[in-house]
Amino acid sequence: MFQDPNAGDRVSAIATDSPSPDEDIRLIIFGCLPCVRQEIHRLHAKGSIEASAWSRPVSTGRPNEVMVILVKRCRLD
Repeated sequence: MFQDPNAGDRVSAIATDSPSPDEDIRLIIFGCLPCVRQEIHRLHAKGSIEASAWSRPVSTGRPNEVMVILVKRCRLD
């Protein structure tokens, strides 16, 4: 989807800078609206993520596909 067709088998370098104690992580769900909502409620029922923490669904431009995103702080020990 976002890959360079001329990239071949090269592997990108991993950043070696020391991360700050708090980092943001982003969780993204793509799919049809009913499935995205179902997955959000499933994750909420497991107690891992509040359903209200997700963004509003945004159309991806593909037929029947939306995207939602959640930004969460991660404390590195």
